[in-house]
Amino acid sequence: MIGKVTILLVIFFSYYPPPTSAQTQPQSVPAEYIRNLQTPGRSNQILRPSAVYVDRQFNEILVADPGHNRVAIFDSQGVFRFEFSGAGHFSTPVDLAVDSDGFIWVLGTTKEGRKLFVFDFDGLFLREVQLPEGLDSSGRSVGSFDIGPQGELFVLDEIAFRVVVLDPEGVTRRSFGLLTSMEEDVRRRQVLGKLRVQADRILIPCGSLGRVYMHSLDGRQLRSVGYKGTSIGELNFPVAAVLSDGLVMVLDKHRFNVVCYDLNGEFRGEFGGRGNNPGWFYHPTLLDVDQLGLVYIGQIFQNKIQVCRTPEFIRKSVTPSDSDQGDVDIENLNTYFLGWLQSTLHVKGGTPTNEDKNQYYERMLVSAPESNHNPMGKLAIFGGN
Repeated sequence: MIGKVTILLVIFFSYYPPPTSAQTQPQSVPAEYIRNLQTPGRSNQILRPSAVYVDRQFNEILVADPGHNRVAIFDSQGVFRFEFSGAGHFSTPVDLAVDSDGFIWVLGTTKEGRKLFVFDFDGLFLREVQLPEGLDSSGRSVGSFDIGPQGELFVLDEIAFRVVVLDPEGVTRRSFGLLTSMEEDVRRRQVLGKLRVQADRILIPCGSLGRVYMHSLDGRQLRSVGYKGTSIGELNFPVAAVLSDGLVMVLDKHRFNVVCYDLNGEFRGEFGGRGNNPGWFYHPTLLDVDQLGLVYIGQIFQNKIQVCRTPEFIRKSVTPSDSDQGDVDIENLNTYFLGWLQSTLHVKGGTPTNEDKNQYYERMLVSAPESNHNPMGKLAIFGGN
């Protein structure tokens, strides 16, 4: 029996290696600063930026500026092109995205709650899209959204911990829950970051767990990236994540940097750090990257949108062999892994009570394995739902 457990644990850790902080550390470097995104005029600068979005199809960078209730647009060289106001439509822009036709979608606040507004590529208002009843009844549940490759709208409901998928007219097509394997009282304490849709993946950071969750467009959880911690290669409070040339780039608000992994979750390097000078960050919350590897990092403090270059050693660390290898179904290892965890946690026999479950579940949440069938490792810990 001991021999079988040993073999299975070796197999398990070959699929799920320990956090990179326990392995040989790749480099962690300062950011290579390029420039700031700035609008003309000293009294006209961006105030309290709430979103930055790189339109990779048309090579433009859009910034939501709540302080002036506008959307500012820059070219790929950082030159200000034009702006348009939300006056008469919304009070402040919360988030934005661009569809495949070049139309600009803005999530904005109104007296009735948050709504979606559509503008053409010149900033001309086209129409308003009412969110389905109940989706934003609190006036604050919708924190972010993005547009999928087929034009569907993926809306993050931060209160109900779900993603609602709408058609371009605002009609609900489907929805799926997030962190569904958690006990409800534990789930309600989690803090989600900004949703992004890129290619065939949905990326949703969970700051309180130090992880970024990847879902398919139909809602299946594919994997997670990152480990909770404050050391190199770990995530203390991730708030945004994007994909770029085989990298998962994660903005960590509390480590003040960008942490990079490959698609299989292996740490590849990080850049940035805490500071006020160019190339340093203070509680950054906004992230995107263009096709040239330029990274756009925004923060409310000092109203900055900084442009930095992805370090070469990180870009070159990803090879075709690092492509996503898919999920590992470890459901048949749960029996043996349960015994190992019980020994580790000093749980000696008997059936854990609900109090035991919550205590050990929260303690082991980050390190437990995951798969489509067992997304948060709960089955492995407690042997059931």
